[in-house]
Amino acid sequence: MFKLKNQFKIINIYLFIFLGLLFIINNQKVMAMENNSKDKLKKDIDIIEEAIDTLEENVKYFTKKGIQINLNKLTKLFSNNKKRNIYQQQNIVLTSQPHKKKKQQYVRNNK
Repeated sequence: MFKLKNQFKIINIYLFIFLGLLFIINNQKVMAMENNSKDKLKKDIDIIEEAIDTLEENVKYFTKKGIQINLNKLTKLFSNNKKRNIYQQQNIVLTSQPHKKKKQQYVRNNK
């Protein structure tokens, strides 16, 4: 019995030493930790910032182009409306009285 107790003490001591050495020697990172270095994170942030900048520039460019396109369309519409108004006024002036006389003359000739 005494010999068995002595062996358990020795086994406990050896087990404690073995576990201590195992934890001291095994210094690998735990899988739950991030393996990203600061340089990689900085590069990723720089890439994202560049993408944001290019998107902002594209949005500004297209809004300017969109405004120019809309202005061009508006000027075309206004010029077309002015032309229509001028043509309508000319047609009203030209066709107001002579047109009625022509119809009357045409009706008289057919009778």
